[in-house]
Amino acid sequence: MICRFDLETGVEIPSHSHPQSQAGYIVSGRICITVGGKSQDLGPGDSYSAPPGVLHSARTLEKAVVVDTFSPPRDDYLV
Repeated sequence: MICRFDLETGVEIPSHSHPQSQAGYIVSGRICITVGGKSQDLGPGDSYSAPPGVLHSARTLEKAVVVDTFSPPRDDYLV
């Protein structure tokens, strides 16, 4: 499953985990992502991953476009 997120500055995605593997790519803007207790600031062209069951969170440092992939697909995102 591939999802595009358009995020305003200051959006906070609370710490959570899920059974899916997640990988993301920063198209534009800047975010701070924390995976397994380690934080890093990311910008255009950077990517990240969160293994299944690992706590992760994010905060936008400036307006951002992020593309996330989930495997297997997340049922809660299906329409």
